[in-house]
Amino acid sequence: MLGVLLAVAVATQTSISPTNSSMPTSTSTMFDMGVPTNASVPGDYTIVENQKITIFATEDSQIFSGIAVIDVNNTSGFFPNQTNGVVAIYTLNTPYAQIQEIAWPVDGGYTFEKYSGNPVLELTPNSTQFRDPEVIRYGDSWVMVAAYAQEFVVGIFTSPDLKNWTHASNFSHHGLLGLQYECPNLVEVPVEVQEESIQQVPTGQSEGWRSSMAVPCQVYLANVTRIGWDLIDAPYEILSIYDTPLAQNSSLGNGSVLVDYSNLYSRAIYFQCNVSSIPNGTYLMGTLNFTFSSSSMRESVSGGFFFGADNPFWMNRGNVYGLGQTNPFFTDKFSVGSPINSNGTFMLEGIIDRSILEVFLDGGRYSGTMTFFPEDELNTMELRTSGLNEGVGVSVAI
Repeated sequence: MLGVLLAVAVATQTSISPTNSSMPTSTSTMFDMGVPTNASVPGDYTIVENQKITIFATEDSQIFSGIAVIDVNNTSGFFPNQTNGVVAIYTLNTPYAQIQEIAWPVDGGYTFEKYSGNPVLELTPNSTQFRDPEVIRYGDSWVMVAAYAQEFVVGIFTSPDLKNWTHASNFSHHGLLGLQYECPNLVEVPVEVQEESIQQVPTGQSEGWRSSMAVPCQVYLANVTRIGWDLIDAPYEILSIYDTPLAQNSSLGNGSVLVDYSNLYSRAIYFQCNVSSIPNGTYLMGTLNFTFSSSSMRESVSGGFFFGADNPFWMNRGNVYGLGQTNPFFTDKFSVGSPINSNGTFMLEGIIDRSILEVFLDGGRYSGTMTFFPEDELNTMELRTSGLNEGVGVSVAI
């Protein structure tokens, strides 16, 4: 669980005093396993400063992941006459139990004071596999999810004040179970696009979405005709932040586009490929592939789509040195079947930022994120199509 994000909290206070329990407008604080990173430049998250430890554990305990929330209505009672008090909820790990605690800042977010009534949530009997609280405000209550890790259960709890929690229900034994459940997330999701639910990610003025985290996305439920209701995860206003196109071709057909972006300062690019006039009821053929490679090493990451068979989309990071070469359990390939739209179209969007690649199929009907760690920078992209049915149109922008 190294490097698990505890919280990103941005408050509305304009100044800091020694007794202030909130955080200032000009400062956003990211807490990473108890060690905060303080971005202290207003509106520009490209400059960060490491600060001292905010929440101390003991020699035989550790602070595990959690979240920080803004207690606007002072339900906790920690913030009289304030609407921007911040409360951190986290797991305290000991050799004997994992329990959930809370703390609040006493000096603008640099030091947190633990609640004297901790723990606010523990199991009876104790468990060493109960962790990673995530909390949101829903109606008049706080709602928490926390993982019963090795039971493959996510517990759901409610509280009026962040101090007293009541078990409400469980989410059990769903998805790819693997070894255990960890770090559950909890968000309120709109239906269709009645309103937008935006993941807040640090963004700089010069590059917009540049970060070691995923890009901001709009998330909503939509009735995708062929597969029913599904969760759509699409990049949010991505077109508003790029500069001059590196390459464009509105009639690529069966062809390729090659881009050298080694002189691009950010090494971060967005690409979109739209395929139209895909025949319906005809034996489909052809492929759409892309490769990001290094001009000095033989490293690359790649992906592609088969228009025939069961329409699989795939990604491959196996040709990058590092973990892929040394760890026998490293997963290097991923795939998903993505049925062709009934109107004969297919859209692929992708974003690469040095060591992270995200792809979105058909406006976010399917999405995937892949991290990789090359020995040298990837600085060349090739997108190519081949074997497509006659009359199929292809447009590309990078």
